Amino acid sequence: MKVKVPATSANLGPGFDCIGIALNLYNEFELIDRNNINEKNFEKENLADKAYKHFFEKTKTTFIDKKVKISGDVPISRGLGSSATCIIGGILLANEISNLNLSDEKLIDIALDLENHPDNLTPALIGGIVLNVKDEKNKFIKIKSKSLNFLAFIPDFLTSTEKAREILPKNYSREDVVYNISHAMLFINSIKDGNITKNCFYDKIHQPYRKNLIDEYEKIEKIAFDNGAKGVFISGSGSTIGAISDENFKEFDIKKYNLKNKWKVLNLKIENNGAKIIKD
Repeated sequence: MKVKVPATSANLGPGFDCIGIALNLYNEFELIDRNNINEKNFEKENLADKAYKHFFEKTKTTFIDKKVKISGDVPISRGLGSSATCIIGGILLANEISNLNLSDEKLIDIALDLENHPDNLTPALIGGIVLNVKDEKNKFIKIKSKSLNFLAFIPDFLTSTEKAREILPKNYSREDVVYNISHAMLFINSIKDGNITKNCFYDKIHQPYRKNLIDEYEKIEKIAFDNGAKGVFISGSGSTIGAISDENFKEFDIKKYNLKNKWKVLNLKIENNGAKIIKD
């Protein structure tokens, strides 16, 4: 039994910690018997293993001893939700093999015990563009959108999530909070209408600080706009830079720009269906 889980991009400009999108880039997770393990690295407990075990602990059901094998294309520590794929992958495998068939809402509640980033976890599970609301319980709404194109500019260096959190101010002015609320509403309305504009992604909560952790941010931003981007933003906490357009991007070779760092560019689409169970 396997589970295929999409990458995600979170924050999306003004949607700090609340808006995320699933992308057609995937990791796969497979349950294997421990006596079939031949490779040494399978002996180490990974995040998907922890999520798989946590499901049984949380639901107080009998643990079915299996190992989770991970494969796929989602880069690690680049702001594309690799840890969210592991958590959702492990939990979905446990949900399937236990025959509990828990709802998406309950699965997300279990996942949040392991990583408090619903803006990554929820789109990884249900797909599409998702608005998350933290209340007494986490709530989420899948936003209907027009067809969108996504560019992921992925560098050869990491950005620490912890450092990206530490660099943010402890407090914000009323003006900055109002600014972000208004632009988050503009973003949601623009996504629904399919009329993306540059200011949909303007933000004063995290991007002005975090972009300083991403070498050549301004250069990549210009390259993205020059080649058809309607909006540019930091994907998650970085180091990937995302770009969105409601039209096709121009074809270009990132190597011609003679950048200091090595950047890989992926042309992606929204994954609207989310994680999938693949049965043999």
